[in-house]
Amino acid sequence: MKTINPNIFNGLDIEYNPEKALNEYEPRLTTRVFVLDKDGNIGLVKHNDMLFPPGGGVDDGEDIFTASKREVAEEIHVICEPFEDLGILEHYHEKWMKKFIIHHVCARTDKVEIKVDLEDYDTNLEIFWMNLDKYIKLLEEYLGKKDDVWAKGILYFLNESKNSVVL
Repeated sequence: MKTINPNIFNGLDIEYNPEKALNEYEPRLTTRVFVLDKDGNIGLVKHNDMLFPPGGGVDDGEDIFTASKREVAEEIHVICEPFEDLGILEHYHEKWMKKFIIHHVCARTDKVEIKVDLEDYDTNLEIFWMNLDKYIKLLEEYLGKKDDVWAKGILYFLNESKNSVVL
């Protein structure tokens, strides 16, 4: 599994201070799930002005795959089977004083929908299924207009794994 620091992306205004990171930043373990259907479409949700794979925090007692299944169920309302953790993006967020440890996970789905309980799931998110190559192009266009470290991490791991047997 590969770990990347956002400093590998050119043009970011991130000043990484290891001592400050160890002493002042609270770690937050999260997951971002590349969930693909049998036709090669990736499940996405709309956040602000862009589409992103589902994801979120890993709860106490959960492993990465369990959290990935839960986040997919909560956000795009399907059952999935995670099968590979592609790698980690470590992102130090100055505003929130958090070190986000973002696992990028591959999963498959037959798109078996889950009936959602309004109290347990986020039913306000717009859900999309898009061809993977089309989504990569959309991400590249988005990053041409906006400097978004999380989107850069998603694009990085999609490109790293796109031609492998993983996807």
